[in-house]
Amino acid sequence: MKTVHYIFASLALALVLLWGCDPTEKLYKNLDQLQDPYNEQIEYTLTDADYGTVGGAVSSYKAFNDTAIAMDYVPAILARNFVALNLKSSAKVSYNFMIVDTVKAWENVVFGYTLTEEDYEAFGGFIANYGYFLNVPGYHASDFLPDYLPNLYPDVTEDDSVAIIYNFNTEGQTVIPYADWYQFDTVALEWDYLRTITTVAEADEIFSEETYTAMGFDNPYFPNTSVAESKILIWLKLTFPYADEGDTKIVQYNYNTSQGPTPNAVQFEYDGTEWIKLIGYKIEERSEQYVYSASGWVFDPTIRFKMDKADYTYIAENDPIPHPRFSDQGYYYGASGYYRNFDMRLEFFHLNQYTWEIDEETSITYTPEEDDPELVEIYNTQGADAATEELFRRITQEGLIKLLEHKFPDAQPQSEGVDVHYVVEFDTYNNDLSRSYLEAEYKCVTAGGDGVIAEFEFVEGPRERE
Repeated sequence: MKTVHYIFASLALALVLLWGCDPTEKLYKNLDQLQDPYNEQIEYTLTDADYGTVGGAVSSYKAFNDTAIAMDYVPAILARNFVALNLKSSAKVSYNFMIVDTVKAWENVVFGYTLTEEDYEAFGGFIANYGYFLNVPGYHASDFLPDYLPNLYPDVTEDDSVAIIYNFNTEGQTVIPYADWYQFDTVALEWDYLRTITTVAEADEIFSEETYTAMGFDNPYFPNTSVAESKILIWLKLTFPYADEGDTKIVQYNYNTSQGPTPNAVQFEYDGTEWIKLIGYKIEERSEQYVYSASGWVFDPTIRFKMDKADYTYIAENDPIPHPRFSDQGYYYGASGYYRNFDMRLEFFHLNQYTWEIDEETSITYTPEEDDPELVEIYNTQGADAATEELFRRITQEGLIKLLEHKFPDAQPQSEGVDVHYVVEFDTYNNDLSRSYLEAEYKCVTAGGDGVIAEFEFVEGPRERE
């Protein structure tokens, strides 16, 4: 029995030694090191759960905003959701962005007293004749209203404040509504001017007592704002059955509070199917590019596009040596809108004389020695490779920069603090009649906008597309 144990022990030891000395183990490790990390090019739209990991307003509204920007959180979201992706991976990420509406018309509705024709007549003189106040000393509303308010509020006993809405003409411009706030001084027994509101919005619809009655309410107000908004939606749909998409309505109504009926305003917009309450912001979808770098996922504002017919044609139409016959082709750059490429053929195109006979008496000829002597000189003295290199220089360092200025005149050098690069994909038609698929890279160095065209700098190219 002891002999059998020794045999099994020896066999086990031999297997361990044999495994530990496997000559292929090091080979497999070396092969693993030579392989590229696992990578993919993906597109991803953030989910409610992704926004939930951010917290705060982003979680509540399921959208990023000006203070919580996507690039600060998306890298971590990608790292959690795509643990297998590594170097050379890229992700086009779509997400919601909340734009705050700084012009909230419904917030500018002033609840107060609006002067009537009788009021203007009571002021007399110019104001009575024209029915508005002027931006001229002695003709401001505040020059008249403090003495006139006792007629409107004869029984004031507390420090009440009121808003008075009136017509105002700003130096010959259109008459628009302004509003002044006044407060009653119980000591001096007079009205004091507080401030002027110049952005007064007028409600499109003001609910009357009859409106509340028609809705089945005993009192001329809603019990609360929630009931008010739900009823107003129904009222809008019934009252404006032929509304057009984009129509808006500001509705003024009263609702009950502990202090009694209180005025409020709400704005709705018709989206083509339903009336939607405008709440001071809107959500739009945006997309950004991210790449997996040595430090993990990072924001990448690189703009990449493949040239199409219109792009080649634009370069051809701005070629210093236009083709005698075809407007979408040129000799200096070799762009061809029809074929969607750059013609790199030397002997059969650039260095080949071409004549277009318009009629029996008129013809136009392209002569390389006369029209492009620089390229002919390079070809004769340095050879075909140097001439081809010169063509690539013209394309990448001149022609494509013209195209970028044309397509992105308002470009900015940075996005969220990161330099913005542009990668232009293009095709060439070569001497051996083959086709190459190349790209060149640029960066924006001077911001465009307000009539100034952005400037671009050549970075690298041509290179084969990845």
